[in-house]
Order: sequence, then C-alpha cells, then structure tokens
Amino acid sequence: MNALTMVWRQFSAERWPALLLALSVAILAALATATPRLMASLDDRQLAQELSGLSAIQGDVTGSWAESTSSSPVTGLADPWAPHREALGAVRGAQPEPLRSLLGAPQFVADVPTVVDITPEVGTGYYEARFLFFVDPDLGEVAELVEGAWPAPRPVEEGRMGITPTGPQEVAALAEAAERLGWEIGEQITETLVLSGTFRPLDPDDNRWEHVSYGRTIVEEPHPDRGVRLVTGLFLPPSYLAAATPVEELGPGVTETLTVHAWFGVETSHVADVRVRELRAQLTGLLAERYPVVLPGAVEEGPPPTQVRLASELGDALERVAAQQDVTRAAVAVAAVGPLAVSLALLVLAAQLVVERRRTAVELVTARGLSWHQLRSLLTVEALVLGVPAAVAGHLLGAAVTPGATTPWAWLPTILIGCATALALAWAARGVATSRARSDLRSRPGRRRIAVEAVIAIATAAALWALLTREGSGAEGIDVLATATPVLITLAACLVALRLYPVPLRLAGRWLRRRRGLPAFLGTVRAHRDPAGGLTPVFTVVLGTTIAVLSATLLGSVITGTERATWEATGSSMHVSGPRVSDEMLTEIRSLDGVRAIARIHDAGSNHRLSQDGETRVRLWLAEPAVEEAYAASPFGSPLPPGLFGADGDPGVVLGSAVGVQTGAAQLEGVGPVRVLGHLVAPPGVRTGSAWAMLSTERWPAGVDLPPATLALVSLAPGADPAGVSEEVAAIIGEARITTVDAELRAVRDTPTVSGLTRTFAALTLATAILLTLTLLGAQLMATRARTHLGAILRTLGMGRRELRTLTTWEIAPSAVLGLVVGTGLGIGLAALLLATLDFRSLTGGAQAPPLHLDPALLGGVVGVLALTVVLAIAATAWLAGRADLAQELRIGEER
Repeated sequence: MNALTMVWRQFSAERWPALLLALSVAILAALATATPRLMASLDDRQLAQELSGLSAIQGDVTGSWAESTSSSPVTGLADPWAPHREALGAVRGAQPEPLRSLLGAPQFVADVPTVVDITPEVGTGYYEARFLFFVDPDLGEVAELVEGAWPAPRPVEEGRMGITPTGPQEVAALAEAAERLGWEIGEQITETLVLSGTFRPLDPDDNRWEHVSYGRTIVEEPHPDRGVRLVTGLFLPPSYLAAATPVEELGPGVTETLTVHAWFGVETSHVADVRVRELRAQLTGLLAERYPVVLPGAVEEGPPPTQVRLASELGDALERVAAQQDVTRAAVAVAAVGPLAVSLALLVLAAQLVVERRRTAVELVTARGLSWHQLRSLLTVEALVLGVPAAVAGHLLGAAVTPGATTPWAWLPTILIGCATALALAWAARGVATSRARSDLRSRPGRRRIAVEAVIAIATAAALWALLTREGSGAEGIDVLATATPVLITLAACLVALRLYPVPLRLAGRWLRRRRGLPAFLGTVRAHRDPAGGLTPVFTVVLGTTIAVLSATLLGSVITGTERATWEATGSSMHVSGPRVSDEMLTEIRSLDGVRAIARIHDAGSNHRLSQDGETRVRLWLAEPAVEEAYAASPFGSPLPPGLFGADGDPGVVLGSAVGVQTGAAQLEGVGPVRVLGHLVAPPGVRTGSAWAMLSTERWPAGVDLPPATLALVSLAPGADPAGVSEEVAAIIGEARITTVDAELRAVRDTPTVSGLTRTFAALTLATAILLTLTLLGAQLMATRARTHLGAILRTLGMGRRELRTLTTWEIAPSAVLGLVVGTGLGIGLAALLLATLDFRSLTGGAQAPPLHLDPALLGGVVGVLALTVVLAIAATAWLAGRADLAQELRIGEER
C-alpha cells in the first residue's frame, strides 16, 4: 500500500474532519485576498469622491500669462494655439504616473482686457448691458451652434501703413443673452462688433465652464435706482490670439495684451490603486518648476520666452485624502485581524481534529513500525492535496466578491496558506504517541509559555507607550503602530483570560459541589480539568468578540461624529445664506407651515478691539435670541453658554477658542464693558475663522443700526417636509443658498467613508460570527468520543438525556461567557484608544475629534449576533451529546 492509497483510505473512513480542514483553508485564503482589495477599493472611492467634489478652480492645475496680439509676426495663423498645446502636452507627458494619468489634456481660454457697455432697447427691461470678451479655441467642441455661424477673423488689407483690418469684428453670444436683448444674426452691437452666431453649452455642468467667466451664464446685477444690468460674455474667433490686429477698436482703454489661461483638468476616471502621498509629492514637483511659454511664430533669436508657474489647490485635497486613508486603513486592518486570527485558529483546530479522529489508526501504524518521518510525509501529501486546491478556491472567491484588479503577487499569500496546512497537520501530530493527561495537573507551568507571555507583555507596553506619545504618522500605507498596538493588547488580554480562566471554574465547582445535582458540577469540573479543544475556544471568542465590538464602536463613533459635524456646519434644520434677509422676509418665513423658529446672525465686521490685560481684534457676530430655539433642533443641543441673551448686567459674549482672553470682565470696542462667558471652536452654522466673538443683538448699542444679515438658521417642526419648506424659503429670499440637515446627512451616509466602512465592518463581523461557530463546534467535536463515552456510562447509572445536555452546556458555557464579557469590554476600550490616538476628524469633517459613542442598536446587534452564535454552537453540541447511542458506546472489543 503506497502513501496515496493510505491517504485516500484515511479520507474515506472519516471525511468531515478533512473537509473542515479544507474549509478553514479556503476561508483563510478568501479573507487574506478580500481584505487588501477592500482597503484598496475604499481608498480609491475616497480619492475619487474628494476629487469629484472639487470645483474646476480648486482642483485643476492652472497657469496664466500675458500675450500680445501684435507680438507675433504671423498674421492670420490658422491655429495659433498649436504651439501652446504641444508645449503643455510635453509637460504633461513628462510627469510620472499616476500624476500623468490624473491630468487631462491641456485646455485654454484667453481674456480680452476690455469691457463694452451698451444701452439696450427699452423693451428688454435692462438699463444697461455689459460684455466681457473671451477667446476660446475649443468653443465649437463644447457648445452647439444655435443660429448663424462661428465668428471669423476680420479681413485685412495691406497698404503703405502695413496690415490693417477692415470691417467690424464678428462675435458669438449665448443664445439666451441674444434672446433677452432681442438680437438677430448680423446685429450691429457697436460700430466695431457684429453678431455672427449664437450658441448653447452642450453640458452646462461641465467643469470647463468654470474657467470661462460669464461664458455659460447671464448675471443680472440690480441697481437701487436705475434697474437691472445684464452681464455676459462674447466670444472672438480662436485666431484672434495671433491676428496682429489693433484690438483697441473693440472699445476704449483696450491694450494689445491678452491674458491666456491654461489648465489641466482632473480625470477621476483613472483613479485606481493610487498612492496618495506619492501623487502629492509628484504634484509638488510639477508646481515647483517654471515652464517656458512658446509663442506662435516665435524665433530662436527673439527675446527670452515668458515663463509660467502652475498652481492648484489639489494638493490640499490630497492631504485630506491621505489623512482619511491613514485612519480607514488602520481601522480596517485592526477589524480584519479578528476573522483572520479566528480562521487561523480554526485551521489549527481542524488539523488537530483530523489527527485526533485518526489517533487510533495512527497509534496502530506507529506501533507497527511507521517512523515519524514517514508519518510526516503522509500528512504533508494529504495537506497539499487538501490545502492547495482549497486555498485557490478561497482566493478566487475572495476576488469575486470584492472589487479590484488581481495582481500576480496577490497569489503569494494564497500559496503560503495552502502550504501552511502541512505545517498545521505536522504540529497537530507531534504528540500523537504520548499519553494524554489532565490539563490542570501539569507539573510545571511551562517555561516557554512564560517567556512568550513576558515578551508579549513587554511588546504591548512598548507599543502602547509609543502610540500614546507619538506626534503624528506620515507613513505611506497601513499605520503599523496603530494597527499592531490593538492586536498586541488583544493578545495580551487573551493570555490574561487564559490564565484567569480556571479561577471562576474552581469557584463554581466549589459552590456547585455543596448543592444537589450532578450535571452542573460535573460539567464545570470537566471544563476545568480537560476543556474541549484546549483553550482555543476561549482565545477565539475573546479575540473575535474584541475585534467585532471594536469595529461596531468605531463605526458608531464615526457616524455620530459625522452627524455632529453636519449639525455644526448647518446650525439648525435649515441653513440660509446669500442675499440680505430683511425683517419682512423674516416675518414671512416665520409664518410658513413647518417652521418652528428662525434666527438671523449679523456680521458686524472683523476689526473690533477686545481688551482685557492686552488687546486683540475679533470678528463680531450678532445673534438674535431666537438662535437658541434654532439650535434646539439639533440632537446635540445649543453650545452657547447661559447668560448670552440675558438683559441684566454687562452684555455677555462668547469667544473663539483661539482668542487669548480669559473668562470675566473685558472691553469690546463699540459696545463697552462685556462679560466673557466662555470659549467655543465655532458657533454652529457660522464660518467664523479663529478670532471671533458673538453678542446678542439685544445688547447692540441703541441708536446704531444693525448690520445687514445674510445668514439665517431655520428650525423645522417635527414632521415638516424640508424640501418643500426649502422651496418656499427660496421663493421668498430669491438667490439664496439653502441647505437642509436631512439632505446633508443623507449625503454623509452615502460617502465612501461611512458606507464603505459600514459594509466592510459588517462583512468582517459576519465572517467572525461564522468562524466562531465553526471553531466552537470543531473544539467540541474533538471531545465528542470522550464525552459520549462518559455520557453512556452516566446514562447506565440513571442520568437522562436532559441532564446529559445540561452537563455538556456547563462544560462549554463558562469559556464562551468569559470570552464574550472580556471581549466586549476590551473592544470598547480599544475603540477609545484609537479615537484618542488617530485623527478621526479627517473622516467626520468636524472641528473636534469624535468622542466615544456606544450606539445601542449597532453595538447591541453585534454583541447579539456573537452571543447567538455561541448559543447555537452550545445548543448544537448539547443536542448531539443527548443523542448518543448507549449500546454502541458500551460495546466492547470494537476498534475505536
């Protein structure tokens, strides 16, 4: 009989332990594959969301320079923009990846330094029309021609005075502007301007239009006496850049120098697996250089070329994304340790179970002369046959359920996991020939175990000290210290739990020994003397519960922190800003259905002197007393100190936290003596800056007009429709920016940070629950034969099936309850540690770090799922113990 035949016979005799081993390998490989892909997907979604939320002015890489229309000797050049495209295209092509793929093709527009005012027809309703002039080489690609033709260059004549243009200059106008002004194609706008065509943007929401002021919009500027003025843009032909024509004929005060704006758009579609800090460094290098401007028709012997330096606010956005990714990577890495460690424990336990179920056969062939090396070879062959295909299947499953591209190096952990099965089986078979003894009667506690525990304790203390005392982390990738410290603390807590595990069992045994009834006492004693599966169940339950509770607590704290930040930014149910909110508007809004309160906040200027021991200048805000009612809509309440709106004594003020004035008496310019009531980072709903003060409008000096208010906070009654009320408020105020906290909270929940972490933590918690069930069942199955044989003997002495199930429950429950209790407390403590040492403000967007928040629904759900998992495992084991065949177990002479 060769090795393969023996392996097959062993597998056929009892298949389910080997199948459990293969399942544990597949789960471990799936988790090892899915976890980094989940982290990479979350990173990409965070980066894409941050970049897509930037305006073109904020995110695009821009540059501008002055260029004269008469500086080039080329007249009527067909495409004067070609040298610019080629030069900036070379700049883009010289950048390393991923910056090169992130930057789009260079785009251009030129501003003509002139403004032309005309008096339109009376029927238009405008007292004046003002036009700004642009040269856009790509206008025909981003806009559709509604009527007429695109503007053409002016015809020129060559005479004794040189080249001179003839006839008026053709321009293109926005179709809506031409309609409002009553223009027709060929309309003589001025003596030197004629309308050649009208256009409409193909995509008005295209970020490109943000670089072309008044290119897609019409602005109506009201005048208190004269009426309304229309302001819009007119477009000259693209060849105007090098036309060599006297542009002063467009209007008075015009020079021949144009301002050319160039920019690289941000292509978010190419964002995938980007190292943000590396991209930030590449962007810094791009912005630090100066680049020559190649003018149309320039010659080598000419003057030195103009140089331009590029600029962008994209670097600040990348810094924010890097901070977010640091936190989310650490949180996900810590959360993934739980199921990974439990699946590894399940792998070891499954290997022990395979060897345990074959102990009789292995002892027999060993007694017949099978050497240890031969046994190890057989186990290695079986492990590779089982482990490698299972690891490959787990890898494919993990790759299928998570987004992302598969790279060749991602197969390395899978191969190592498949091969690790051989090591697990060899380790499990190391003591197959030794006699089994009670675990509580060992002669020595084990020097190796003491040494390992001491090393872990020292490493835990060192990591905790380093984490608490460090100033920041700028490392690329996973924050190793923030990830390793909770894992070491969890491991140390597991070791403490294992050391303390016998204590409650001994106390329970002493207490139950004096009471009637054998099952509870016998189950407790067996759990102490020879726990099923060793101490692996205690370790896995503590570890799994700790990481699951940690994930739930962090997620609840992040969600609550984002909600708090949203309420701080909005101030109340609705935030209204923009034009002046008059008393009439205030009264009308207050009378709307669903409005419970409305309060205005007035900006009194940023140059008020505040004196105490020294003098500082603050920006003064005046709040109406109704702001307390507006803040009452927030579940976090009003942060304003009591007494701010009191009418007795000196006026009370609240200051920004950066203002170095102590609580007590002070002098405020324009108000007089004041009482400093406290300090805040910022009042909700108000963008104040760092140096600010807030005063009640009732304490504003009599006889001095209140400054106009452009900010109002609206509190809605329960059940009111925020969208409907927003429409009514917009109809009253007009061009106002209105945000509702409900809409903002929905947007926050849909962000990659909250939604991605929610799904990731939910998946990892579910995996932990499944693995805990398998681990507990596997641990109890290791003791099935001993427990069943004991149960058969006890049943012959009169014990019923119910008492036998009770005995089994008492044997398993202490370790499970201990693991749940220790894991829950440890998980909450580790969440508090991470919240204190990592900058979670990058995730919440608030000015303050989110506090520890124990969400009863979220935390209770996670603990409930884990407790249900333990209960089901105990119930299944107890049910199987009660179904033992008495005659089969007491049969003598049968090989077991």
